[in-house]
Amino acid sequence: MSTISKQRKPYSLEKLNNLRENVREAFEASRGEELQTPNNKNSVYYSDLKNDILLKTKNIISEGTLLKFFHDDVNRSYQLITILTIEEYVSKSLSYTKSEAIEENAKQFANRIYIELKTRKAAIPIDENNDIIEEIYNSWYKLFCVIRDDLKTLPVSDLKDIDNSESVMSLTIKILNEILRPHLTEHQSKFRSWLEKAKQNPEYKNITLQELQKEYPDYKALMKSLKETNQMLIDSAKKLCEMMK
Repeated sequence: MSTISKQRKPYSLEKLNNLRENVREAFEASRGEELQTPNNKNSVYYSDLKNDILLKTKNIISEGTLLKFFHDDVNRSYQLITILTIEEYVSKSLSYTKSEAIEENAKQFANRIYIELKTRKAAIPIDENNDIIEEIYNSWYKLFCVIRDDLKTLPVSDLKDIDNSESVMSLTIKILNEILRPHLTEHQSKFRSWLEKAKQNPEYKNITLQELQKEYPDYKALMKSLKETNQMLIDSAKKLCEMMK
């Protein structure tokens, strides 16, 4: 197995994903031969090697990324060069420290949440005269569910930074519990209940939803809170954008 210098700059996740192709190109350029890969996935050697590599790289590289080595279009017999290539990959991958992996995961997570905020009626300024409150609530509810479900998929190691007020995880929890939840708890249910009845009221038959929602008895307080929440979501999106740099 090749020796990797301790001074080597750690590989980014993007480079790790492309490393197999890079190693293949380097091998072919230096040897003038095509790098061969296994096609007998029932081989004992194949199984032992695969399990050993997965064990060594647990919590650092995904199983899917590693198995790219074992699934290739080249239908050639299993050869030693495949083992050496994978060991090179493992050696370089292990230089990518756990803390750096967590930091990279946090940036990717921040990017996902940022996109959710910017593509919904969340981090986009509310237009009181044209936006429909019911649609805003539908969007915010889906946003809440998406963020919560995304948090569930994160490894425990990524959640350890949750108490750091400057971390992505802390800001994400704040978006759920301190920004979205208070407004939705206070206003959403009451407004939806009123709106459902108002839609059936013949008095409002010929007016638009934008006009109808302004008839809500607590409209001013609701809109004030809605805009304040909207601004906090916009500010949160800006912070997430900074965290991705």
